[in-house]
Amino acid sequence: MWTEKASYWEYLALVVSSKLYQGFPKAEESLNEELLESSIPNVGRVYLKTHYANWLLETGRGNEAWKLWDEVILDGPNHRLTASAYYWKGLFQFNSGDFEKAKFLLTNVRACLMPAPSLLSEWQLDAKAGIVLNRISAATDLKRYDDDFIERQKLAIKSDLRVSLLR
Repeated sequence: MWTEKASYWEYLALVVSSKLYQGFPKAEESLNEELLESSIPNVGRVYLKTHYANWLLETGRGNEAWKLWDEVILDGPNHRLTASAYYWKGLFQFNSGDFEKAKFLLTNVRACLMPAPSLLSEWQLDAKAGIVLNRISAATDLKRYDDDFIERQKLAIKSDLRVSLLR
């Protein structure tokens, strides 16, 4: 029986990610077998699938990452890690010109991180989602960020937009 403790799943996801990034033989195959295990709780699925999807995106396999992000949203629609799934899907919709879907998805990025982001990666996602929402004209408050941070996130969005085209 698997545990519901987030700390366990966070640790396991980091171990799995390390193996994927280091190119361990059969790391991906082993992870896919684990994900077929029906007794893994949703919190575990969110951690494992989010890390896996990020790795897939970074290795040029955006279509596979997209599928996993759909599953992450179903497994944990309000989980903090789900913010990255909403971000990438929202950015793709923005890039495709579907501003209503983008607005919905990017608003969920910020909702997942309430009451406030804690990790740097969460602050970055929150700011990037807010910047794109402001481009859609969804008056988003970005007062908690200084101008330099906002400018760095705008550059990151440009890079992310190029990646989102790989889907």
